[in-house]
Amino acid sequence: MEAREDVLFSCWIQEVGEDIGFLQEFFARASGLGEAIMKVRKAAMEQGCQDPVVFQCDPVELDGDVEGLEPGPEAEVFWSVGRVFFDPGPGESEPDFVFPWGVVPSSGEGEVDTSEIGPGFERSSDEDGIEYLGANVSGPELFPLYCRLLQLHPSYAVFWYVLHGHWAEKEEEDMEGPEEGPDRFLVNEDLSTPEKIIAHLESRPLDSVRNGFVTLTAYLEEGETNLSISDHKRIMVSSRSPSIVDAYQKTLEEAGLGLHPNLASIDAGVHHRHYRLPGSLPKEDLARSLLDSGFRVWDRGRGAAEP
Repeated sequence: MEAREDVLFSCWIQEVGEDIGFLQEFFARASGLGEAIMKVRKAAMEQGCQDPVVFQCDPVELDGDVEGLEPGPEAEVFWSVGRVFFDPGPGESEPDFVFPWGVVPSSGEGEVDTSEIGPGFERSSDEDGIEYLGANVSGPELFPLYCRLLQLHPSYAVFWYVLHGHWAEKEEEDMEGPEEGPDRFLVNEDLSTPEKIIAHLESRPLDSVRNGFVTLTAYLEEGETNLSISDHKRIMVSSRSPSIVDAYQKTLEEAGLGLHPNLASIDAGVHHRHYRLPGSLPKEDLARSLLDSGFRVWDRGRGAAEP
């Protein structure tokens, strides 16, 4: 594959201290959004930020001479000298919600303002008797909470990846949204216990939990239950067993998440972008790596198939 030309990205960061917080716009030239985000975080920390949170990103073009940029618009990474300061409130020393690695809001106007998105979960059911949970979990807590949910059951029938159709080979090269292809399911029946699943995910976090182009699912035969981290990096549950969903809900509540009937989430009415981080594998390389490590292709229309 030919190397892509770098794209200029605008990334807004948020830094929250004990007494004051601020927002600031950074710019980075990178081959993909994930690379831009890491460049921006590094530059922000070099400027004195302790834990900058990137909360909005878009590809941009700068028209003409733009003032107030350091070290200048020709640099690989530069930033606006102006900051928007705000009072974080008493006792607040961190953002209310940190979007997990793999997905980030864009500046496009949607049905929901991103400021409305916060930690919490929603529960629903359909006419077929399937119960659903969908949870917003702040980035640092996402994987630990998923592990807690996994450990509610001693064994699973199968674990799988979905490599989503919106993961085009050229990824962010077409920033207007690449044409989607079919989702690809790769399954592994040997990942049958919480310990095995967790060890697998810990061995390749950049390609799994932090990859915004994949969904990860542990399948429990009881209740035909799916326990997932979606490509939007939300914890998702579907099950025909209300008691299983009750147990998952209790664990979410014990983790400090509240039930919100009208929960705002990044996958509903919010313009956003998916990305993968530097060091992660391209789509076809990840598929080959998973196949080499015991996964196999599954065609939902025809059942399991050997690759």
